[in-house]
Amino acid sequence: MEFQKYETITACTVCGSQQLVLVNYHACINECCHCKCRIVSPRPTQEAIALSYNTGTVYEQWLKDSEKRIELWKRRLAIIRAVSPKGAILDIGAGIGTFLQLAKQGGYIVTGTETSETAIHLAKKLYGVVLDAGQLSNINYDAASFDIITMWHVLEHVPFPSQVIKECFRILKPGGHFVVAVPNDMEFKGIIGECFGRSRYKPITFCDEIHLTYFTTSSLNSALRKGGFDIILNGLDDYSPVKNIKRRAKYLMSHLIESFMDVNIYDTLLAIGKKSK
Repeated sequence: MEFQKYETITACTVCGSQQLVLVNYHACINECCHCKCRIVSPRPTQEAIALSYNTGTVYEQWLKDSEKRIELWKRRLAIIRAVSPKGAILDIGAGIGTFLQLAKQGGYIVTGTETSETAIHLAKKLYGVVLDAGQLSNINYDAASFDIITMWHVLEHVPFPSQVIKECFRILKPGGHFVVAVPNDMEFKGIIGECFGRSRYKPITFCDEIHLTYFTTSSLNSALRKGGFDIILNGLDDYSPVKNIKRRAKYLMSHLIESFMDVNIYDTLLAIGKKSK
């Protein structure tokens, strides 16, 4: 199957600048001259993307790796505990609900959103977790409702990241934390590949994960600050459910480089913003 409807974006979906430069024709990647985020345009409409995610095939691998992913979610929950050991969590783009189930078992009050009907069904079937359907901007939570908001590899999928960040600021309590993990557009392997003529981007395809925005540490921090947040932590998201020697070595090497040189060459970024009191 293929996407049937597309839309053209004429301004940066992160900072609003209309100064966009096409940097990859094959994958329709445009770079913002102001904030340096990279966005896809033209891109499938949200209606077309929803049809892709609702086929069910996107979550097949998640279900196969569900036991391995438990350890991944436990690592992420430990990050949350370090900044806020209790409170109300909102997980945006909660998928099949595994993280929220673990957080609930750990004593947190949990709420989640999801746009995929398939994922919403699986979350209820597997864990009894009821997710709110739709984009965050359409759900209208009360102001100052949550102590923690998490987006685990979701911000790169949403159509307008700046709107999501502003809404998260509104619905967080004063002193609350916004935890964001996204792919790293400056990942070492991709940069080296481009030096040898290999593109680090691929065109959006039906029934695959769909990234609409590409972030670096700098551009993600800029987006969070523009939304009102203070940055209290940057790091790597230890995202892999598989703990083989090669992957552990890659993560540990990247962690050391980030710690001593303040440069992230890993596959992923982690940022935590705080809403000042």
